[in-house]
Order: sequence, then C-alpha cells, then structure tokens
Amino acid sequence: MAGYSCIRGILLIPPDIIDKIRESVSLADYLARSVSLNRSGTHLKGLCPFHNERTPSFYVYPVQNRFHCYGCGKHGDIFTYMQEIEGHSFVEAAELLASRAGITLLKKGGDNSFFEQRCRPLLQTNEEALNFFVHNLTVNPAGRRAYRYLIDRGVHADSISNFRLGYALPQWEGLVRKMASRSFRIQTLLEAGLIREGKQRGKVYDYFRDRVIFPILNEKGDCAAFGGRILESGEPKYLNTPENPVFQKRDLLYGLYQARQEIRKRDCVYLVEGYLDVIGMHQTGFFNAVAPLGTSLTEEHLKRLHRYSGHLILLFDGDAAGRKAVFRSSLMIMDRGLKARVVLLPEGGDAFDLCRTSSRENVATKLKSGVALSDFVLNSLYRDNRPDSIEGKLDFLNAVFDFLQGFKERTVVDLMIRKASSLSGTDPEAALRDFYNRKERPVQRRRAPRPLQPAGQPVTVNSDSSFEFYLLRLTFLYDEFWEPLADIVGRGELVLEDSRAIYLYQLIVRLMGEGERQPVAGLIASIEIPWVRSCLEEDLRSGHFEMDRQVQFDDTLRTIRLKKLKERRKILSQEVNKLVLAGEQAKAMELEEQIVAIRKEEEAVMHMYREQDKSG
Repeated sequence: MAGYSCIRGILLIPPDIIDKIRESVSLADYLARSVSLNRSGTHLKGLCPFHNERTPSFYVYPVQNRFHCYGCGKHGDIFTYMQEIEGHSFVEAAELLASRAGITLLKKGGDNSFFEQRCRPLLQTNEEALNFFVHNLTVNPAGRRAYRYLIDRGVHADSISNFRLGYALPQWEGLVRKMASRSFRIQTLLEAGLIREGKQRGKVYDYFRDRVIFPILNEKGDCAAFGGRILESGEPKYLNTPENPVFQKRDLLYGLYQARQEIRKRDCVYLVEGYLDVIGMHQTGFFNAVAPLGTSLTEEHLKRLHRYSGHLILLFDGDAAGRKAVFRSSLMIMDRGLKARVVLLPEGGDAFDLCRTSSRENVATKLKSGVALSDFVLNSLYRDNRPDSIEGKLDFLNAVFDFLQGFKERTVVDLMIRKASSLSGTDPEAALRDFYNRKERPVQRRRAPRPLQPAGQPVTVNSDSSFEFYLLRLTFLYDEFWEPLADIVGRGELVLEDSRAIYLYQLIVRLMGEGERQPVAGLIASIEIPWVRSCLEEDLRSGHFEMDRQVQFDDTLRTIRLKKLKERRKILSQEVNKLVLAGEQAKAMELEEQIVAIRKEEEAVMHMYREQDKSG
C-alpha cells in the first residue's frame, strides 16, 4: 500500500468530522507553502497551480476556505487541492489534515483509529530501524564494505543520502538488540517483518543480515518496508519485507515519493525494473522514474500513477523476460486509457547500466526511441506467429483477437486490427467482421475456409497488376515491342506478377523462338483462354492502341516500374519498422540502405524516361 490504505473500507469519517477538518485547516496557509499568494481586498490572488498562466487568475477566499480559478475554471477546497495536485487519496488527505489539526479519526465501533492501533506503530518501528541501517552504512566502520560496494557499482554519494540507503549488519541479533534498547515491542518487530522467530521458543533473529538496504517509502515519505540486496553471490539476491498492514507490493512503487512532483511537472513517468534502475535514472537527471517491487504492474499501481500523469514510458530489458513483463501489463495499461511507449534495452542490460555508461544526452536519445505500446504488442504477436503462410496469418490474427477480447475502447480495437491486417496482408474489413462475429460467438474460434473460385474464371486483380495486363496486350498486338520487352524482363528490370500478363509474355517468348510471325488475328485466335482472347479481340477491334502506341508502351512501362519500386520501398519500410520494434537495429540499417538504393533507381527511371520524352 501507499499512504494508509490499511484504513480504506475500515475507517468511517462522519460528515461532521470532515467539515471540522475543513474548517480547522486554513486553505490559504496550506497553499502558501507552494503557491505565491498576494492579498487583494478580502481574498488572495496568485498564479494557478492547475494550469500554466502569466497573469494571476487563481483566487483564494479565506472566509469560505475555498479557491476558484477564473482562467481554467478549477475550484474546490483543501481536499480537492490535495487530491489533484499532491496526488493523495481522500482518506490520505483526511489523515494528514486531521493530524495537522489535532483531530482524532475514529474507527467504526471503536475508540481509536485502526491507523493509530496498527499502522502508526509499524511505521515508527520502520523509521527507527531505518535510522539504524543508515548509521551502519554511513558511520559504522562495519559498513565500509557495503558503502564501497555501492560506490563501485556507480551509486553516487548524494543518491545514498537522497534515497536513505543503509546496511544490515551480518550479526543475527544486531537489530534485535538495538530495537530492544529503545523499548520497541518484539511483537511489533515481528509484524513489521524486521525479525523472525527461531526454532527455539522465544528466540528471534534479524530478517535482514549483511545486505544493502533500500527503504521503500509511501507517498507521504514514511518508511513502509525494506528491500535488501546481498553483497556477495547467493540467493535470494533481493529480500523484501513480508506484506503487512502498511505494506502491500501490489500498491507501492519504489521511488514514487521522490518522483511524484517531477512526474506531475513533466506529465510523464518512466517505469523501470528495480531499485538501482530508479536511482540510476535520478542520477542522470530523469527524476520521474519509479519501479514496481519485484512484481508485475497491477491495477493499483496504474491507478496511483494515473493520479499524476497519463503518460508512461516503460524501460525494460530486451530479453524474453523483459518483453514478457511488458506484454503482461499492456492490456491493463491500454484499457485504462494511459498513453504508453516501450523502450527495450539491449539484452542483458538494464536502465542502471544505461545511465552508468552513457551521457544524459545519450540516455535522452534512447528514451525517445521508444515505440507505442500498441505497436509493441502487435510486433510481439507477429514474432510469435510468423504470418508467412495462410496458417501463420490466421494464428497471428487470432492472437490479436485473443488480446483484444473484452477491450473497452472500440476505436483502439479497430485501429489495431486494421494494423494487424496490414502486417499480415489480409483484408481489414474481413478481419473486423471476424473479430466482432467471434465476440458474439466466442466458442467459434475460426471461420470455415471460403470455397475456391471455379477454374478458368478471372481472379480479382488490383490496379497495379492491371497495368501489366494492359502492357502485355499492347505488346502482344504489336510485335515491334516483343524484343524490347523481352530485353527489359531478361535484365530483371521488370518482374511480372499478374498471371494474365505472365501467360501472354510466355506466349510471346515462344513465338519469338519459333521465328515466324503470323497475322495478329491468327495469333489471337490461337489463345486458349476465352476471356483473354475476348480482351485482345476488343483491343484490336477498337483500335485504341493504334494512336501513339510507342508513347503508351513507354508510359505504361514507366508506371509499372515506378509502382513496383514504390511497393518494394513500402514493404522494406514496413520490415524496417518491425525490426526497430524488435530492437534489431543492425538489420534495420541494412534495409535502410536498400531503400536508399531503390530511391536512386526510381530517380534513374524517371531520368531515363524524361530523356526519352525530350528526344521524342
């Protein structure tokens, strides 16, 4: 948990107590800590903390203990300010203000709040233990090895201070004796997870021994728990405080106390994997970095972060585990409406390594190289279900459908399915129909294959391939173009893809090999495919090829070649995007070089035909 979630659903705050808190704490005095206010008659005036402005339009009315901004329209009381600016929940704000005003919040049916009974003793115990750990690291000679370990790893001295890092002594009862000397109860130490019971009755020992200590703070700055890292090799490498009334891993984020104001200021949060990753990011100047506590992201984490910003940048190891961690959280992030980008680091590296070995500028460049979370998801599914066959395409689309099942935002669903269709070369409208049909009939996993078209019927062709058929019909009718076309195809400058054009080209090559030229009408009559023969008969009868047929031949050939080059460029660009998503920068660079070569080829084709036009 963060703050005091232990009292949520347990603490009952009557309306009259809320009113008493609101009346007891001066809004003007509270705001004066962070907002510059000047008296203007009976009210106070200053720059609005809710939006950027140059001319003050934010008014505080002390009598009513409320505020109103005439620039952005934001208004409310001290609870509004604490929830929306400082990121506290209502209960957390009530606890803070009640403590400030000296008001006791009662537990329903009891004389004292649950916080006072259970949470405060644990937090006080943790704070005393933390002071002991910090002293061990920074003052006690026994902590020099741990201090040197941190410095050698690249942790700066000011980070050791800012994050209150400490050291647990190797002794089995070092903390036990220290806390006993300060009259802390053994039962409270046990509940806080600082000590364990031994096999011998009444015997206890320290839970953390010979470990660097990372205190885990809630959003108020209270020490809720500890993480301990072993100095030498051994398992477990990290040891965390067991969960208790003031600590649940699913709710707390490491570094959020230090980062929350910067997150709000930058409207962005960097989500990394561990303690040192957070510290490394802060050392490099990225003070809006946090990390989950050895667990996957949870709804509670995202709800807490969303109070500060709707933008996430996930910075994870590029290995299989890192990819899996991001993918596990992706639907939850997207479904909550958060905007997220993914930056995958080289396999085996982490954010701390990146920050330790790179300049701030290089780290900033890396952070800007992230891809949208939706693209990362599609790329991950693409990698796992290579759509290079009909079965692969179906597997890929079904994996996308599985991911999107139950997703609330229909616009996002439609966009992702359309992009998945583009990646797999399938019809987006058909894919969308399949997805929504499947949602209505979830048991039906796949649609039955469509029957094949009857043999001998023309297939549907796109506009690009119809240019090929047009060129071959022109060439077939006028044998003056046979050799020029055969030469172009033979040099590989034109690759035919339309089956009708290929049929006519093969017929032309055969006729060229026979050496005897027949009347064109006889050639048409010898064609065995009726609908191809009908097209040529209509071409000959209409005479539309007669006028400027050389110009038609050159223009059509140029159009086809440029379209094919453009299509190759498009395919390579898509492949580059996939490689970039996969973090395969070297391969992406190779394809970029091919794209440059294709552009040059396009320019050469255009230049050649411009010269022909001039000479013509």
